[in-house]
Amino acid sequence: MSIALSIPLIFGGLSTSSPVYQRAIAIGNFAGQMAGQQAAAAEEACMSGTPMPGNKRAKRVAAASKSVLAYWKAVTSGKPANLASLSGPGTPLPEVKGGFVREGDAIRWTGTLQPQDKAALSSWTDPFVRSGLSLGSTSTGVTLAGDGKSAVIIWPVHDENSRVRGRYAFRYVWQKSGWRTAGIELHGPGQYIERPSQYCHAEGDVTRHLITKAGNARRAALLRLAGAEAKTRDAEAAATALLGKDAAAYALAEEAAAKARREAELARLAAESAEASETRTLARIEAEAQARERRRAAAINAL
Repeated sequence: MSIALSIPLIFGGLSTSSPVYQRAIAIGNFAGQMAGQQAAAAEEACMSGTPMPGNKRAKRVAAASKSVLAYWKAVTSGKPANLASLSGPGTPLPEVKGGFVREGDAIRWTGTLQPQDKAALSSWTDPFVRSGLSLGSTSTGVTLAGDGKSAVIIWPVHDENSRVRGRYAFRYVWQKSGWRTAGIELHGPGQYIERPSQYCHAEGDVTRHLITKAGNARRAALLRLAGAEAKTRDAEAAATALLGKDAAAYALAEEAAAKARREAELARLAAESAEASETRTLARIEAEAQARERRRAAAINAL
C-alpha cells in the first residue's frame, strides 16, 4: 500500500475536506513521488554500470567463492558428486533442473534437463578432477550484478607444474539468503574465458543501455536544434516583413529574432556535445571489446 493510500486509514475520522487531511494527502503524494524518483535514480545508476555498495558486494562475492569451494570439495570426494545438494539453501532437490553436456570443445551445464533426468545431476564426475588437475587458490575474476541477484565467477585449475590448464565459469542466482547454482561451464586448454563486464540485471544490459542512452540523447538534441533553427527562421522572416513599415514593431521583432538565434546557437552546441558524447561512448565500448579479444588471443597463445 502506498503512503498516500494509507493516509485515509490513518485519518479515517477526518473529513476529506479537512485541511489536516488534505495536508496529509499532499505529504503522502510528495513522499511517494520522492520514493519513485529515488528508485528511478537507483535503476539508472545500476544500468549505467554502478556496482553494489562495497560492503554488500564483498559479502556476496565471498559467499559465491564458498559455493565454488563447496563444489570442488564435492567433486574431489572420491565418489560421484550430488550437485543437487550444492544448489543453495532453501532450494529442494525437486526444483533443481540442470546437467552437463558437451558442446563442441566445452562442457556446459545446460540447466534444461527434465526432472526424470536428475540422475545425471546426482552422479557427476568432473573431467578436471579425472585429469588430476587442482583448483586454483583464488578466482581470476568475479562479476556481481548491480542488483545483487546474480554473479559470474571464473576459477582456474592447474596441473602439477602450477600451469593453468582450464577454467570454470560458475553462474549463480541469489535466492533468499544464499546462492543457487544456475550454470557451470568447463573450459579446457586452448580455450579462454573471462568474467563479463559489469551488468545490472542480465549480462550485456549495461552496454546496451549506454549505447541506447547516448543515441537517444543525440537524437533528442538534434530534434531540439531543428526546432530552434525553424524558430529562428520564422522570427527572422517576421522581422524582415516589418522592415521599413513599423519601426517599433520591427525593433521588437528583431529582438525576438536575436533571441532565437542565441537559443539556436546553444542548441547547436548541445547537439555537438551529444554527438561527441555518443562517439566517446561507442569508442570506449569498442576499445573494451578489442582489449578482451587481445587478452583472449594472448592467453590462448600462451597455452
